Amino acid sequence: MEMVDLRPLKKIVRCDYSRDTPIRKVILSEPDELPKDEYAIKLMVWWKLIPQNNRK
Repeated sequence: MEMVDLRPLKKIVRCDYSRDTPIRKVILSEPDELPKDEYAIKLMVWWKLIPQNNRK
């Protein structure tokens, strides 16, 4: 099973989004690696949560 490493994404989220932003809370609560299929599904949801105006 092919896995996707979320650590680079988590690093970006920690730097670019404030602590109270839902997208930050959701992504940081994920494991460091996800199966590729699961990642693809979650990515569609995460994309909808990204607030363009709430970046630090």
